[in-house]
Amino acid sequence: MHFYYIDSLRQIVTNNNGIPEPKQNTERANSANALVIVPGLAFDPSCARIGYGKGYYDRFLREERTHMTVAVAYDFQVFDEVPQEEGDIRLQWLITESRRFRRDVNL
Repeated sequence: MHFYYIDSLRQIVTNNNGIPEPKQNTERANSANALVIVPGLAFDPSCARIGYGKGYYDRFLREERTHMTVAVAYDFQVFDEVPQEEGDIRLQWLITESRRFRRDVNL
């Protein structure tokens, strides 16, 4: 997984899977402590998440531990608890339209 500096939505194209991604000439980001906005389907107050099933973000974040992680979700996506598997990485922040959850980063 790679990250890029995006200054404008004009730098985004939709790939064959319907996923927005940077155009080929976009500058690659190399910051070890960049903010990573992590997608998900469901979350809980401990900042656990259910992603889309491929583990891309969990693998990346296991190797790149210096990044701050946050997800932006709707309140209806937050449950009392979501199931976790070995290797799942919890976020540092979860923000919804009415609530904020922060995980102790030392956990």
